[in-house]
Amino acid sequence: MSECVKVLRDELPYNLHIFVNSVEFIAKVIDTLKLAPEAVKVVCSTSGESRQENQRKLGNAYPIGQPSDPAKKINFYTSTCFEGCDIFDSDGVTFIVSDGRKAHTLLDISTLFTQICGRIRDSRYKAQIVHVYSTTKYSKAVTLDEFVAATQRTLAQAEKFASDINAVDEPSREKL
Repeated sequence: MSECVKVLRDELPYNLHIFVNSVEFIAKVIDTLKLAPEAVKVVCSTSGESRQENQRKLGNAYPIGQPSDPAKKINFYTSTCFEGCDIFDSDGVTFIVSDGRKAHTLLDISTLFTQICGRIRDSRYKAQIVHVYSTTKYSKAVTLDEFVAATQRTLAQAEKFASDINAVDEPSREKL
């Protein structure tokens, strides 16, 4: 949360793009920091009853936006934006939040993490990604090298699987 305050005070040269799968978390940050609506963009589910429930949690002063809306100082995205959307902000830094106490905010690092990292298409801070997380009783401390090695193993396995699937002839692929 201190990053939000620093950004709003123009103490940091970038805008925050916070990816977290919890509208409750977003509402709590907005409320705790008393963020002004003009400084915040929130993009979350608008399908079916989700829209009304999400808008209720956020309050009417904070309308649910679209990924293509202009970036603001603080931008929040739920899983509706983790894959397949383009965000443009040359001053944007990606923050990924995983709360170990809530199952729906945990990320499958092997798949979603890499997807989220590519959402901001034109950022000059593209190589800077911040992962904010809380641990669980199942967590163990790992070094950066161990994390990178585990991620590379998972990526290699996924690439081999994709290669194997692509090598299957068309009739067999249809049966699969």
